[in-house]
Amino acid sequence: MVMLPKPGKDHMSVKGWRPIVLANTVGKLAEKIIAQELQEREELWHESAFAGRKGRGAMDNVMLMSMIMEKHPEGEIIGRDAQSAFNTLRREVVREILQEHGWLGKWIDDWLALREFEIEMDGRVIGRTTMTVGTPQGSPLSPALFTIYMSDVVWKAEKKLKERRYMELRNEKRERY
Repeated sequence: MVMLPKPGKDHMSVKGWRPIVLANTVGKLAEKIIAQELQEREELWHESAFAGRKGRGAMDNVMLMSMIMEKHPEGEIIGRDAQSAFNTLRREVVREILQEHGWLGKWIDDWLALREFEIEMDGRVIGRTTMTVGTPQGSPLSPALFTIYMSDVVWKAEKKLKERRYMELRNEKRERY
């Protein structure tokens, strides 16, 4: 990992730096192939999922999420989960989703495993650490996995809204009689 300073930011703060992880070309090619395979699995994607899918733009997804958040207070869950998307992706949730659909192979499981890396600043290694959350920025697989993760969040929010609406209708019915 190479740490690049963000212009105009406090470099004494973690948010003042942009971590860049350099991956090998063969690895990125394998990630691209897996991402394309995942895109073919309709059961992994919510009908409104856009980012990480062929022919759909990320901005369309942002607009849809904004509308959901405006209409439904539960949409705030989506807003918090989407913040710093790749840095905060909960790998164990992605594993569970892929496992549930029979798509958690050894390669993806290993790819989602803890990552050890060196931190380099000014051309010298200043430390070594382990990353426990998130996926690499710049990986062809990261957008696909994040969108699958968000699809699950949206399905859960929809289920919660339906349950709430059912309870409201049931209570209204009781009040009438």
